[in-house]
Amino acid sequence: MFYYEPCKVAENGYFERVCPPDGDLAFTMSGRCGLYYCLEDIMLHDTRRVAYVPMYTCETVLGSYEKAGYQLKFYDIDENLRSVFDPAALDEISVLSLCG
Repeated sequence: MFYYEPCKVAENGYFERVCPPDGDLAFTMSGRCGLYYCLEDIMLHDTRRVAYVPMYTCETVLGSYEKAGYQLKFYDIDENLRSVFDPAALDEISVLSLCG
């Protein structure tokens, strides 16, 4: 259960530092919405529309790519949690998703 706690208003200048007044800033409801928003911008000039994503990516995150019309290629990780890329795939993709 989450109890209501009033938000304390405190200016910290975060948005001004991250995005100058004439910059491009968008607020989205979730990371998936933010990803889709970015893909909409990228796909304006992306003729391949192939995303290379980690094998362990959540299905709901993959939905953002599919909604934007991207084909999916998956890469694996090794026992030390390092990405294992197929060098041949790197010539076929247009977007690379990296998750730490």
